[in-house]
Amino acid sequence: MRRLLLPLALVVPVAAIALVPRGQTGPDGPLRVVTGNPVRVVVSANPSAATIEARTRDALTDAASSARDPAMRSEWLRLRDDARALEILATRAEASLSSGRAAALAFPMFAVDASGDRLTIVAMTIEILPGRSGMATSRDHEDGHAEVNDQLALRCGPGIARTLTERGMRGAVLEAAIAERLRELADVAHAQYHDTVASARLGSHVRLATEASRNVAAAHCV
Repeated sequence: MRRLLLPLALVVPVAAIALVPRGQTGPDGPLRVVTGNPVRVVVSANPSAATIEARTRDALTDAASSARDPAMRSEWLRLRDDARALEILATRAEASLSSGRAAALAFPMFAVDASGDRLTIVAMTIEILPGRSGMATSRDHEDGHAEVNDQLALRCGPGIARTLTERGMRGAVLEAAIAERLRELADVAHAQYHDTVASARLGSHVRLATEASRNVAAAHCV
């Protein structure tokens, strides 16, 4: 079982969480949190949704082939093969870029796998980077969002998983609950990060993202 939580409603929202019967076993090994470089999708200045989708699929294939961790490789391939998720991502990206609401975009997401002996959380980010003026700053900014995602998984994932497991959650219910809680905290950290980078210099975005993540983790995670 795996639960991948994509941003912007790219998957159907999880229904109400229910505890599984007592006695159902869960992962026994130490939790793993896997992070890696974001997938950067470079497109033209005004790309169509079809172009964004095709370029994203190609970039996910490349990312999977170079991923060192099998869990990361598996999740990139699973997303690459999810035609509906890629279609929605591309459609929303095209709408944001063509309207001028965004110069570039980041789609952060979490995947959780509780099916084996060792629960695994994978933090992933897809960046859509049009070839426009200021592209270097845009990439720096979106790299900050990827850093927020990674830091929240590393700083908060273990505590969230431990708390929910102690409440009796197992399997798909546990996966969904961990992913949802990480997304909620990441939303707070992404908002704080945005508040600090309005006039940030090139090269400073990842540092500011780390600070925002640290502040949220200190306030909300154990």
